[in-house]
Amino acid sequence: MKYTLKILFILFSLMITGKLIAFVHEEEGRPFITSYSSDETGGDLQTWEVVQDNRGIMYFGSSPGVLEFDGSSWRMIETINKTMVRSLGIDENDRVYVGCINDFGYLKPDSLGNLEYSSLLSHVDEEDRSFSYVWTTIVTDHGVYFQSREKLFRYKADGDSWEVKVWEPQDQYGFAFWLDGTYYVQQIGVGMMKMVNDSLQMLPGGEQFANDRLQVMLPFKFSASHHIEQFLLGT
Repeated sequence: MKYTLKILFILFSLMITGKLIAFVHEEEGRPFITSYSSDETGGDLQTWEVVQDNRGIMYFGSSPGVLEFDGSSWRMIETINKTMVRSLGIDENDRVYVGCINDFGYLKPDSLGNLEYSSLLSHVDEEDRSFSYVWTTIVTDHGVYFQSREKLFRYKADGDSWEVKVWEPQDQYGFAFWLDGTYYVQQIGVGMMKMVNDSLQMLPGGEQFANDRLQVMLPFKFSASHHIEQFLLGT
């Protein structure tokens, strides 16, 4: 009987010790995550895009504008029409470009150095100002592309002014991507296309994606020796 009680005591002690060790080490290997509610951030329940500048400041596409986060405090930068920001882009000079509903622009500092939203829509001809969400905002070597379903815009700074070019789809545009120095965009009902000398051209085999919703486009090099450009597309 004494032997049995001793065995049970040892087993119980091992179980308690194991639980204590597990408790001490239960956080090992897990990333440190802090969750913020919309009440804390001052933004919408949905977040669509995020970019980070060279200082480490982060910017989130939300509503009614862009949320700025410096690691400790949040600040809302409202767009002119106070609508959902669906896309963001950032250039090498830390200028943040913004795509929202029926508008797009960028963030610039005011007299106190605080960032505020500045619309670029006034540089577009009146007949091209009717569009909905700007789904992708992509900064490239050729300018900044703002892609909506109805229009595709490219802005390029020219001194104190902006050079603007607009492309219209046959039906609608899908999502756009920037890979290896080339701009790609899907046209619904047409297929996957790329920009060549300011003209959209069909990719070989791109017509098979005419009616799919393309969400992802990644580079994929099958053989570097053959220099064949291949891609992974996710629908």
